[in-house]
Amino acid sequence: MGNIDISQYVMLDDQVPLDPEQFYNSFGHLQHPRTKKPVKELAPYQIKVWKAMLEQRRVLVVKTHKCGLSTSQLMADFQLAVLPSSHPLSTRGYDTLLVSQTKDIAKELLRTLRRMILHSKKYSKYLIDRPTEIEEFGSGHISYQKIMRDEQTKTSVIYIRNPEDETRPSRIIALGADNPGSIESWPNIHHIHISDITATIGDYSDSLNVAITRLANTGGTMVIESIPDFAGSTLHQLYEKYQARQSRLAIGQDFATFEITADEAVAAGVMTPEHLASERERLGPLFPRYYGAKFLSSGNAWYDESLIQYFEDDDDDEEEEETEWEVSR
Repeated sequence: MGNIDISQYVMLDDQVPLDPEQFYNSFGHLQHPRTKKPVKELAPYQIKVWKAMLEQRRVLVVKTHKCGLSTSQLMADFQLAVLPSSHPLSTRGYDTLLVSQTKDIAKELLRTLRRMILHSKKYSKYLIDRPTEIEEFGSGHISYQKIMRDEQTKTSVIYIRNPEDETRPSRIIALGADNPGSIESWPNIHHIHISDITATIGDYSDSLNVAITRLANTGGTMVIESIPDFAGSTLHQLYEKYQARQSRLAIGQDFATFEITADEAVAAGVMTPEHLASERERLGPLFPRYYGAKFLSSGNAWYDESLIQYFEDDDDDEEEEETEWEVSR
């Protein structure tokens, strides 16, 4: 960044709400992907997880697919980057790691966050493209040239202005859990957001453990939100360990744990009951893993009672079909 001072060009509103609902309203409402209408309120579980991050500092969420938690957590990542440094959770001047199963997926999440910021009337001016390419178009005007440039580059880092020291912007960095060495190389970390790490091909334990060590010097925040995988996995062990401690959590050391099911997403209007019913029929005994926030047994999965019942029902159906065929013949 050199000695470039851009504060003379862009005035920032430094009043950043801490409450998730107030911040969401100040940021601007997101558009529902199905209805295309503004989402005026966050889902109760989105608020609950966001508040837990602010209060407990470490959060572990086992979730259903497509509940919108990754999106609301991206907004929470940005909130920390614009909070004044007087707040202990502020990441102004620090780096945030955004980790997903691969770097490409993490970059897609970062792209989503960039677009959200660009469309925020209040906070779009916090986003730095390149210091030599700052564009002023008047209050509330979006630079579509800048949007297209962002879409083409799909960069792995976004820079957030730090009005307290313009030479030290905050950074949000996209990394893949399939490369633990890339996570280990970042020293100035004050917040980590890990999304769907269980989708990583291969063992992700090193990446998860290395990520946690990055906060040793800063005492920063961490949110892990992921679909479950199998009983005995690294994520399952971590979840079981801290779920047993929920009544006596040490702030900043232990993880607050949550489960978010598809039923909660339906109740919040995030997905439809028709879609859920269709998926329940399609997936059968695998449904709890994808939509019920449940870890599947690995070694004895085929002897699970629900699986046995599922295949017994299938056998009964086949016998009925054979009988009907014999009669018709």
